Amino acid sequence: MEPLFNIAGMLTAGSSLTAGMIYLLTGLQKDGEKVELIFGILSLSLFVYLMLPPVGFTVVDKAPYSNAIILKRVFIYAYYILLPWYIGLYSGYRKKNVSLAIGILLAINYCQMAFASMDSMKPVWLLVALIADTMILIYGIIAARWQIKNSEKSAGRWLMAAMIIYGSLLIPALINNLGDNFFAKWIGSKIFFPFHLHLLAFIVIMSIRLRERTSEKFRLEKELYSTDHRWSLLVRNMRLLLLELDNSGNLRRLNPYAISALAIENESDFLNKNWFDHFVPKSEIP
Repeated sequence: MEPLFNIAGMLTAGSSLTAGMIYLLTGLQKDGEKVELIFGILSLSLFVYLMLPPVGFTVVDKAPYSNAIILKRVFIYAYYILLPWYIGLYSGYRKKNVSLAIGILLAINYCQMAFASMDSMKPVWLLVALIADTMILIYGIIAARWQIKNSEKSAGRWLMAAMIIYGSLLIPALINNLGDNFFAKWIGSKIFFPFHLHLLAFIVIMSIRLRERTSEKFRLEKELYSTDHRWSLLVRNMRLLLLELDNSGNLRRLNPYAISALAIENESDFLNKNWFDHFVPKSEIP
């Protein structure tokens, strides 16, 4: 079974690397969105966690933990801390206090793991982790329901599906933790029961949704450009005098036909000049 779990771990790493690079680069572009950037960082955090030695998900060990394990776990905690921020950005249901509370709990949990010299802290460590995991799950479900009700139903359903699958796959991981590595001992493996399945499921589901969202955005931008281009051609070629004036009556813009009809030789000489002073007889000005 262990080779199978290692393969699953590598698939998780590959998926997280692919999603991370795509959305990190997309988010860093000039027209990129913050939600894509956060998702890219979140995915890359999982990839780095899986790749740092010992490769794969954390091996079964006991406190005090080695420096390698402590460093490695920085990135999985970063994943969980970023998760509620991503949910808030994606759904529009932002509760900064909730995200901050989850972040503080996870920071406390990490310090307990990193600096506890004995297993006496394990019950408290597990309790704090359980509270943080439960808060993330509940927050995600509430955010998805809010999004379905108030904004984008399709996007909200994707988030709801991701959180339900995330929660379903998280349960075995919690049982294993609370049961002193129950599943790991049951299957006779030296590595943890593959907890990363819920992390993988969330990344895959939301990657598909973000890809559809990006494709839809590009399609709408293309349609908008096409519409603007056709309208621009129409305006330039129609025999209709079109002017744009500001609130003071100064000329801001005019179409080619207006330039020809008004016998304007140099357009720049008339821009920002008062229309009524130059083209309207004083007798016609009220």
